[in-house]
Amino acid sequence: MKLEVIGSASSAVEALADLFLWADQVELAYAWASTSEGKAKHWRKIDLAKVRRAVIGTQFAQTEPWVLRKLDETVGRLKVIISSEGTFHPKLAIARRGKKVRVLMGSSNLTGAGFSTNTELNVLAEGLESDTDISAFLHFFEVTWSTASVMDPGWLAQYEVAYQRRPRPAGLVPQAGLEPQSLDSLDVEWDQYVGLILKQENRRISDTYRISVFGKDNSYLSEFTSTRQAFASYPRFRDMPVDDRRRTIGMGESSGLLGTMRAAGDARKVVLSFPAKVGEYLDSLPVSGEVTLGSATTIMEGLTSIRGISVGVASRLFVAKRPDLFISVNNGSRPALTKIMGKSITTVPHYIQALRRIWSLPWFQSPRPADGKPQIIWDHRVAILDSALYEEV
Repeated sequence: MKLEVIGSASSAVEALADLFLWADQVELAYAWASTSEGKAKHWRKIDLAKVRRAVIGTQFAQTEPWVLRKLDETVGRLKVIISSEGTFHPKLAIARRGKKVRVLMGSSNLTGAGFSTNTELNVLAEGLESDTDISAFLHFFEVTWSTASVMDPGWLAQYEVAYQRRPRPAGLVPQAGLEPQSLDSLDVEWDQYVGLILKQENRRISDTYRISVFGKDNSYLSEFTSTRQAFASYPRFRDMPVDDRRRTIGMGESSGLLGTMRAAGDARKVVLSFPAKVGEYLDSLPVSGEVTLGSATTIMEGLTSIRGISVGVASRLFVAKRPDLFISVNNGSRPALTKIMGKSITTVPHYIQALRRIWSLPWFQSPRPADGKPQIIWDHRVAILDSALYEEV
């Protein structure tokens, strides 16, 4: 039997791809599986036509239901582990080609993180099915298959509810990142606030997605740069090209991190088809200089008087134009923002009250730094707080 050590998750995904290319058929036994509904890189390496049998664990509701439905499309291919006795924890792919067998095993679960960003160690073994060690792998799978359960549609419906309610990580290791828990935790000096934002870079919010604050693409900075340039170039919103208006509401080339109107039909229609109506109020928000709470209130009340423009949509437009002063109320940040402010921000008075408190904090009132990332953070200092609040949507 030959052994090859695979010392990284990125190498493991290539080993998985090679395994499927080589094999006539593959059998899988994994504690957990997730794919971002088929979009994850490791899943795209899998040839489902070659998967003869798969046993997938479901304990702690960590396996994505989409994976189970996909594997179950072929009758007799999927079994699940639903026992509460201990934890089903193997990570095993067995590939066969005639009498030859290759086995990929180790620490990588069948998840995006397990085959991309985690620190993982795996081994690729190759031999004949008659080899003692290879036959031990084959025997393990047969025993596992015999004790696993056929998935019942009624059970899957209940499991999907449990998956939506599954527990998220309870907290972060000290100095691994900061998660604001209350307004008091944001009552800090400028240097501490800079540290908070810097620690969000590359923060993972799902198996396949990490926060990017300063990246060139799909980052907070790229979002701010594109929208501020649009407002600087076109003082009147109605004169702004449609592609730029799409960016202001998180569509088109936007990352969507600060909120997106893709699902907000009325708001999207108003912004894209009736920009003069939006500009009637938004144009009075200056691209630089002081903005009072009174004028912010007037502008937001005007915007939210338009059918389809909620406080969340209006805040997205505010942030697109003045990220130094305003914060976006979006689905990604709303839960944490609600926790910090002590209430859900659904009305104009709620939003203005939140601004009043944020604008009173020491880091907000700090003078503009001379250069570097602190200066970038200062120029977007309120909106960029979203990077520390954003959760998986």
